[in-house]
Amino acid sequence: ARLKADFNNWPVGDGAPWTDKNANGIYEPNFDDWLADNEKSGSDTPFFVGDEVLWFISNDLDPGKTSNLYGTSPIGLEVQTLVWGYDQNGPLGNMIFTKYTVKNKGTNSYDNAYLAKWSDPDLGDANDDLCGIDTSLVLGYIYNGFAKDGIYGVPPAAGYDFFQGPIVPGDPGDVARYNFGTRPGYKNLGVSSFAYYINGDGVYVDPDLGVPKGSTQMYNYMRSLLYSGAPFVDPTTQLQAKVCLAGDPISKTGWVDGILQSPGDRRFLMTSGP
Repeated sequence: ARLKADFNNWPVGDGAPWTDKNANGIYEPNFDDWLADNEKSGSDTPFFVGDEVLWFISNDLDPGKTSNLYGTSPIGLEVQTLVWGYDQNGPLGNMIFTKYTVKNKGTNSYDNAYLAKWSDPDLGDANDDLCGIDTSLVLGYIYNGFAKDGIYGVPPAAGYDFFQGPIVPGDPGDVARYNFGTRPGYKNLGVSSFAYYINGDGVYVDPDLGVPKGSTQMYNYMRSLLYSGAPFVDPTTQLQAKVCLAGDPISKTGWVDGILQSPGDRRFLMTSGP
């Protein structure tokens, strides 16, 4: 009954994705209206992709929430999040897809903005993890640092694949993937950096909470700098690195997690921008 109520009261007036009948009587997504703030009636049919769909909307309009996070005032951002999965066997049944629509409802333009997929994975026992990125798959991953995990036993692993980045103006011949469709004259940005930090570490430090400098520290991590603004340095080459931990932990070549610090409570972010 609750699922039926959610379906019948799909919050299209708040921006939840919906479908309209086209000229052939077939329901198809109304992508253009999603991007506008048009009020729609409750009769519009929810847009479904996959076998189960979730949608929610969030914003930064509560100063108490933003100041308790990284110490700054709201800037007027709204984020609409669409989540879906598939009820089937095989790899697709073990994946969850997430799509973010970010709207600037403030009064300022942000020309040097970065979008990051941030995670504090806590993979089973949170204190025995290592992380890294497979640059060929654009897959940020977390894995167990020991042969046995304190919670799962068999050492687990998980990852985040960056399928489609934000769009920016491109050349006339460019075509970006956009909102389940395409947009000519634009291009998708890829992952510009991969950064990580460790709970309790003295070098790869968590950004400070509740004070304005915390936002600068997080912005530094989004630009693949240390929280202090100093560059990451690859310990295997002694060169500055924008993409950290891109080595191969199987062959133990390149910069892999564990060279400098023992397994612990990792956080990492895959960033695209500006």
